[in-house]
Amino acid sequence: MIAVAIGLVFMIVAFAGSVVARPVPAPPAFDVNEAYVKYVEETLVSYGTWEGYGFRATGSSAEYAAASFISKQMKSIGLSSVRMEPVPVDAWEFKGASLEVYGSEGSFSFIASSMGGVPGTPAGGVSGPIVYVGRGAPGEYPADGVTDKLLLVDWDADWFWVNLIGHQATVCGAKGVIISTMNHPAYYEMPDSIGSFDATYDDDWVPLIVISRNDGFTIMDMLAKGPVQGTMVSNATITLAEDGGTGYNVVGVLRGKDHEHPILILGHHDAWFYGASDDTSAIAGMLSWAKAMKVSKFVPKHDLYFIATTGEEYGNTDAYYEWLVGAWYMITQAHPDWGQKAIAFVNLEGLGGQWYDGSIGPFSARSNYQFAPLVRKVFSENPQMLAGGWTVNTRLSSWQDGWTLTAAGIPGITFSNVIPNYDMVYHTNYDNLALMNYSRLATQVELMQKVLVEIDAAKVLPYMFSERAYDLATSVDPVDYEHIGVDVSALYDAISEFRALAMKFDAVQGKIKASDAADANSLLMTLSQLIGQEWTALSCWDSTIYPTQQVEWDATWLTDALDYLKKGQLNAALDELWNVGLTWNAFFDYTVWSWENSRHAPGAEHLNWGAQGHLAPYVDIYAAYVSLRDNYPGGPPYDYDWEIQQLESVLASELEELQYRVSAETDQVQMANSLLAQLIALAG
Repeated sequence: MIAVAIGLVFMIVAFAGSVVARPVPAPPAFDVNEAYVKYVEETLVSYGTWEGYGFRATGSSAEYAAASFISKQMKSIGLSSVRMEPVPVDAWEFKGASLEVYGSEGSFSFIASSMGGVPGTPAGGVSGPIVYVGRGAPGEYPADGVTDKLLLVDWDADWFWVNLIGHQATVCGAKGVIISTMNHPAYYEMPDSIGSFDATYDDDWVPLIVISRNDGFTIMDMLAKGPVQGTMVSNATITLAEDGGTGYNVVGVLRGKDHEHPILILGHHDAWFYGASDDTSAIAGMLSWAKAMKVSKFVPKHDLYFIATTGEEYGNTDAYYEWLVGAWYMITQAHPDWGQKAIAFVNLEGLGGQWYDGSIGPFSARSNYQFAPLVRKVFSENPQMLAGGWTVNTRLSSWQDGWTLTAAGIPGITFSNVIPNYDMVYHTNYDNLALMNYSRLATQVELMQKVLVEIDAAKVLPYMFSERAYDLATSVDPVDYEHIGVDVSALYDAISEFRALAMKFDAVQGKIKASDAADANSLLMTLSQLIGQEWTALSCWDSTIYPTQQVEWDATWLTDALDYLKKGQLNAALDELWNVGLTWNAFFDYTVWSWENSRHAPGAEHLNWGAQGHLAPYVDIYAAYVSLRDNYPGGPPYDYDWEIQQLESVLASELEELQYRVSAETDQVQMANSLLAQLIALAG
């Protein structure tokens, strides 16, 4: 039997050696189909509730058509588990607006737009005399008031958002608001463009429309020659979430080997006007990316979730944090487990763009600190794919879906294309197909694939922490805290240790053995979740900060203001006080100001993703500030005793809150240090 077995082995070996091995065919190259990109882009741009102008606001018929199309494309590409996931929203269906004006020079008809969440007018519109009110604060109202009038506002978005203007107009009995950016074109700079935005508006306030700069100047010329009457019409309807308002996130999955730790790839499909760049191009890029993966037979290590979100531009009326609603709902309400399981997100925010003359700008990655070194590496290795140059920015923006995912604990990257002069046409009817360069978009998708592969294929998650440690260190200055009487020595020491450990881990991360990868990845995800959830906070002006910072700033401004008041230096004190919280908005009546303040408070209706932002107390020093500003026009002597008492009470509360936050952050940093120490130990 042994001899027979030996003979058989010999025959098998000999036979095997006589066979010519067939070469295994290489998988198809990863190649983005430009024709498909163009098809998706042009199809989505064609959907709109306002014929000839677009608009795919969340919950609208056009948004539903776009979501349905995306769902069908995901299925045809071959993604699995494709579904349209409902998101409760205050649906806004906008079908256009107009303004008729009549004066001594004759009559004119202007096309107009409106903004998300703003109520429409009756079918016949609202009519009344038009009065010019400057930037829209009550101090610029005419002496006889604005009751039953239409207010023409020279909107300066760097001063006041339209919600304050519209609320004040409502309180004072106006019939409507007409916005034009005549002398202050922070937005809508093209002379004949009309724009839109999320208005953070209340559906009980007066209607508001937007006209072009040219049309605003025309009305100003008419007003200079005599009274002007107007009729504004806005065809907008709102269906509240409680009445069935629904938008849709669309999800499809490319299966990998690891089903527990997905990577999320997303872009938003709602848009103002055509939204060719913002953000239709991202959906075209995302779908063509998924299609290229399937065609090239790319099998990821991790499941890839392709997600088209709704409500990035607007999601609720009667709310402040009413943008990013689709992504926020997805990650906190529909799939909160993704925040614990996903290893990364890739957010797409405008791809393949060019200015109308063909000029291009750099390709940009707004990366969480963990991924910034990796992105720089890939970009620097592929200059041939970056004709316009590149930038990597680690400052997280609350104007992009990636913010709410970061705050849920997922590190990631937002890729976007910089178009020269784009601010001139942002959120206007000029964001059209003429801005698209499909070849460039395809190249950008191929570049993002290179970044994705680096993340997906890594045995140990490629998270780095040195840049985060440096940023955290710059947020705490013991001298500044000493000035306001708060001890941060324990926090400062913990941060110093965190910085040393982060630098050491980044240096030795590559030494972690494959056998220890699972343990390392668990620790890395726990650390990233701590950082994202606990250190992603919002300032009063929606910038991303640490939870201690707004409270520290307010306490510092209050401390300095009180010092100035006690020395009789009123103007210096006022300069400090108007920085505190939203005191800047004290140009408006207290009713308007306090309403704005209340929408940031815990428990506010539709606080949405603001609840993730560790909001500082929105302190109320309105009465003291206005008293100081308005009641002391003459010279000394001054009696500030009442105001000082009010401000000292607020400062005491702020210092108590700050001490609590400093203590909490100290504990968090020490926990992060423990996790880093364990990771370093794994690296030997």
